[in-house]
Amino acid sequence: MRVGIIGLGRITTLLEEDPLRYKPCTHSGAMRQFNHIYQRTVFQIEALCDLDPIRLRLARDKLPAALWDTDYRRLLRRQAARPLDLLVIGSWTESHSRIATAAIHCGIRSLVIEKPLALDYAEAAGLLKLARRFGCQIWLNFERRYHPGYIKIKHLVDQKEFGPLRAIRGRVLGVGGPAIGSREGPLLHDGIHWLDLLQWYAGPPVAVRGRMQTSIENPAVETTAWLDLQYPEVLASLECGGQRSYFEFQIELDFAAGRIESSNSGQRFFEARESRLYSGFRDLHEIEAPALPPLLQPTFSNPWLNLYESVYTSWKRNKYRPTVRRGLHSTPSNLNSAMQGLQMIQDFYKFADRIQLTRPTP
Repeated sequence: MRVGIIGLGRITTLLEEDPLRYKPCTHSGAMRQFNHIYQRTVFQIEALCDLDPIRLRLARDKLPAALWDTDYRRLLRRQAARPLDLLVIGSWTESHSRIATAAIHCGIRSLVIEKPLALDYAEAAGLLKLARRFGCQIWLNFERRYHPGYIKIKHLVDQKEFGPLRAIRGRVLGVGGPAIGSREGPLLHDGIHWLDLLQWYAGPPVAVRGRMQTSIENPAVETTAWLDLQYPEVLASLECGGQRSYFEFQIELDFAAGRIESSNSGQRFFEARESRLYSGFRDLHEIEAPALPPLLQPTFSNPWLNLYESVYTSWKRNKYRPTVRRGLHSTPSNLNSAMQGLQMIQDFYKFADRIQLTRPTP
């Protein structure tokens, strides 16, 4: 596949330099590792683009490409005579829809886009309508849907391994708040990952309420959000933002007879058994992780490799069936869920109680 990358920041290239992260952990790293595993060039990176000429030059040293530019429009026009097979969009959220639209008009029919798809529901809906019209496939990078551990949780929820789901609690916490003038707060930047998992495990809520804290500098966007996500038989809540001095991503699922805790630190499983403390009672005992059936086991333990295996497999299938018109690709990162996530955030902004900080954010 001939590939282009627009936006050469952390998630597309730079995080591979982090010695503590599992590898690969970026789009370019995943494609290079995929080539190494199969001992051939499956993904050929031929075009690079970034607004920062220094970052562009550094990327070119590691990812030699025939085309490079600081202007994505100019780059797309230069490849229009022989369109790329795949474009990866890892730029600022505000530009996702604009770049994807230009790419589709320039003949590219496979897109991998970083979350979120767009800043709001209407903008994302317009992009998906255009993609359907031109038969363009879109993968949205909710990487946890490609992770074996989170796939295992989905299986356990569906099979009611610990009984019916009763409650879901979440924390997506970090340092600081949105930049002055930004339309993207913690919910759009990080919380949308958690909302995607929530829908994967429990479906969309019937209503979203809560409260949000804003800053004097940017009163339109939250520094912290407390969401109450309403279901007929499940309680769900999320704290996002939080102005902590640490980062945390956690989802905790309570069942009638057990509990699952999953975070960036790993996963823990608990089952209700006879109490060791009180006669006639039951309490939670930590157990070994249940096995995932072989048919559900993804090819790789690394979610990035599973994402790009999905991309390559679909592209290869369509390459040899050119008469079949391609529509939106039904990937594990379901685009309907992505749209519902944007709608949930918009509903929250509409109905949430607002509290404004009386001091500038640190």
